[in-house]
Amino acid sequence: MARINYDNSFGAKSANLDYTTADSSADKNKAITNMFAYSKEFKDVTTYRLMRGVPDFGSLVQFNPYETGYAAFIICGMPRFIEMLAKRNSYYEKLMKNWAHIIEYEFKSFDGLEAMSADTISLGDDLNNINVISRVNMQSASEFSLTYDEKSGSPLTKFAKLYLSGIKDPRTQVKHYHGLVHSNQLEPGFENEVFTFLFIATDNTMREVEAAYLLIGCQLNSADLDMYNYTKGDINKREVTVKFSGYPIQSSYIDAAASDMMSYLLSTDAGARQIIINSNDFDYTGMNSITKTMTKYGVSPDNSKYTSFGLINNTNEYKTSSFYTDNDEYNL
Repeated sequence: MARINYDNSFGAKSANLDYTTADSSADKNKAITNMFAYSKEFKDVTTYRLMRGVPDFGSLVQFNPYETGYAAFIICGMPRFIEMLAKRNSYYEKLMKNWAHIIEYEFKSFDGLEAMSADTISLGDDLNNINVISRVNMQSASEFSLTYDEKSGSPLTKFAKLYLSGIKDPRTQVKHYHGLVHSNQLEPGFENEVFTFLFIATDNTMREVEAAYLLIGCQLNSADLDMYNYTKGDINKREVTVKFSGYPIQSSYIDAAASDMMSYLLSTDAGARQIIINSNDFDYTGMNSITKTMTKYGVSPDNSKYTSFGLINNTNEYKTSSFYTDNDEYNL
């Protein structure tokens, strides 16, 4: 039995997920389990021609490509020193909540994943040789990046500056956590400085997980202060890159947790965090102006007719307190 306890202090709902892939009393080193059990199942195409000879385009079931462009990025844990600062300063609290909200909801790209590779050794004599695998390499410590359009007021840049300068003052190189260390409220340590993220790549329905990565021990490593450079006549928006280092983990347990996370985000249980996939059912801000105008004109709107289409309330629990909570108990 394997239990995944991911800290959901930045989620709308707590979760304890149990995933059993083998008898807990069995020797794990001898168990043969499906490492892809919780990722999307592929279609069996062994009875089709595919691209050999004349492709049978009358049977498109054999041509279902992996499509890019569908993903979710979830904050599973925030640095403890940031959470403690937010409890002690209202501006930092607002900054933390807005940073987290933008990070999850508005990323335009995610980059940093690497291919698995193999090293080889050469066997043979002086005339002939063959290469065989001697080592398989999987990504470990890496740098990842997310891209965003910075907002007026610079919340992404300010948060990165707060984070980095708290870990080491850029002029003195002293670790102070903006007063928490020297007021004896928090002992310094790497464990108080790291994020935990969950990246999920899905299929085009957003129901099935293609791949999921738990990114642990993550630290921001830049604040885009160069965005403030000026050129006369250059009036534009600014794209910023949120860069962080971390350690990526893949496993069937993480796939299972990611699958449950996507099921939750697509359900009404998610409240304001719900991913709305049907634009026809979305209650856009301003739609009630139609019925108000009808009333102004002397027409009695049939509200029962308008609500029968199952419109999704766009303001349902739409407040940061329903997403993010602060406490001194910090669990990865």
